[in-house]
Amino acid sequence: MRFFLIFLVAVTLASCAKSKGPLQTYFVGATRFTSGNRTGVGPADTLATRFYVDSATQGLRNVRITVDYSPRRLPFVYPTPITSVLPPAVATSEQLVYMDSTLVGSPHHLLLTTVYGVRTSAGSERWTYTATDNAGNTSARSLVITQRRADSTAVYNNYTLRLPVPATSKNARRFIDLKSGLALPGFSLVGNPTNPELQKLTDVIVLPDGLTLSSPDADALKPVILKSGKWLIGNLSKTRFYLTALTPTDFAGVMDATGLSQQFVAPGVPQISGLLVGQVYAFYVTNGTTPLYGLMRVVALPAGTTAGLQLEIRIAKPLP
Repeated sequence: MRFFLIFLVAVTLASCAKSKGPLQTYFVGATRFTSGNRTGVGPADTLATRFYVDSATQGLRNVRITVDYSPRRLPFVYPTPITSVLPPAVATSEQLVYMDSTLVGSPHHLLLTTVYGVRTSAGSERWTYTATDNAGNTSARSLVITQRRADSTAVYNNYTLRLPVPATSKNARRFIDLKSGLALPGFSLVGNPTNPELQKLTDVIVLPDGLTLSSPDADALKPVILKSGKWLIGNLSKTRFYLTALTPTDFAGVMDATGLSQQFVAPGVPQISGLLVGQVYAFYVTNGTTPLYGLMRVVALPAGTTAGLQLEIRIAKPLP
C-alpha cells in the first residue's frame, strides 16, 4: 500500500502501549485525529485517525482495517407496530473490509492516516486496525464510533456528504454508497488487492473535476474504470438521475417514500455535470432487485483547495 505510508519523524502517541513485544501499535493523539471512542457525531460526519506501527525486529508485512457495524450499516423501515420487528433484523451486524494491504519493502515503522465518514443510521461502528509482521506477529487497535438519532423510525434516511477536493487523489472519498451514506476513498475499492464487496455497494463515483457525478455503469465511464481490470464488470451498479424543478423548500417537504419516487421521471441519465448550488436531483439506486428512490440537493461546490462538494441526501429506506 503506497498511499498514506509515511516513515516516522516525530509523533505524539495516544493510548498506552500494550505489553512489550516485537510489534507495537498506537493511535496518534491530536486535536484533528480520533484516537478513542466517540459519541455525539452527526450522520456522515468526517473523522480522521492516525495509526502508528513500530516493528522492533521484523519488517511489516500487512495492514488491515475492518469496520463492524451494529446493527447493519443500511437503515431500514420499522414496521407498524414497531413491536413486530423480528430481533434478528435489528441485531444483525455487518463487517466491511476498509483496507487490506501488503506492504512493499518490509518497513519497520509506518504512519497511516485514514479519513472516513461515519454511519448515517443509529448504531455503532468498531474500527479495527491490525498490523502483521513478517514473522506472523500481529497487533491491533480499535475504537468505537456511536451514532444516535431521534428520527430512526422515519421512512427515509437523510444526511449531508462533504467531499473535499482534490478528487484526483487516491485518498479522496469519491465512491459513494447513497443507500447508507458511506463515502469511500479510492484505495478501498481499487487498491491491491481490489475490494469487490465495496465495488458492489458503490452507487455514485465523483469524477476528478469534483463536479461530475456518474453511475458506475455509465457508458462514458466504463472504459476508464474497467481498463485496469481492478473493477469487475459484474460490480457496476445502476444509478439514474433526473433534474427536478424543486426548490430547497420543496426538497424539505418531501417526507415519504411515495413522494420521493414521484419526483423521478424515467429513464433519467447515468451521469450529471455542471452542478449548481440549489439544484435538486431525483435519483434511484438498486438494493438487490429493489429500486430505492431519493432526492439530492446541491449545497455547495468545490472552492479553493480544501472546501469540497456538499450534497444533502434524502433517500427511502428499504424494508428489514
